[in-house]
Amino acid sequence: DWSSDVCSSDLEQAGDSSRAYEVSASLILHHEAVLSSLDKSQALLRMAKARKGQGLLEDAHRLAQQAHELVPESTGPLEVLVDALEEKVPLEAAEYLKRLASLLESPAEKKAALLRGGRLLQEVANDPKRASALLAEAREQWPEDEEITQRLAVCRSALGDAAGATEALVRLAEHRTGRARADRLVQAARV
Repeated sequence: DWSSDVCSSDLEQAGDSSRAYEVSASLILHHEAVLSSLDKSQALLRMAKARKGQGLLEDAHRLAQQAHELVPESTGPLEVLVDALEEKVPLEAAEYLKRLASLLESPAEKKAALLRGGRLLQEVANDPKRASALLAEAREQWPEDEEITQRLAVCRSALGDAAGATEALVRLAEHRTGRARADRLVQAARV
């Protein structure tokens, strides 16, 4: 009975995550044999969001992972996985962000996902090598982006790659004019 699916979605939107979880779980329990992979994934995603909202991040992770396995091209489960993992398992969260970015259509959303992954690797995981690789990938798509390039330069410096840090800043300067260009060139010379 698909009214259960609509009901759990309505409950989720109304903020009754506990009830949305119960209805979605009931839907899977009683109708799993007739649910499509997409329907089951959506129910699992609602359950994951409910658990995340309740602070049960391990349950949210497990449910979102199941939803993702059913429909790998869906972005919703990846977003929950990132939120559930970013504090305790930032390396895994960054990998999910990279996967999420590959599925997003909006360039702004792609950039935000890659930059978030770079921040996680740089600040939470304290892994400048992986952060540098992800940020370099992002810079290829957005060579004029100030934050991406500045973070890339910091990571490369942390790795002892002064030439790489300088190169990143010089390439950024190429996209600037006037004072902003001069500032980036001075910064590159100081690396």
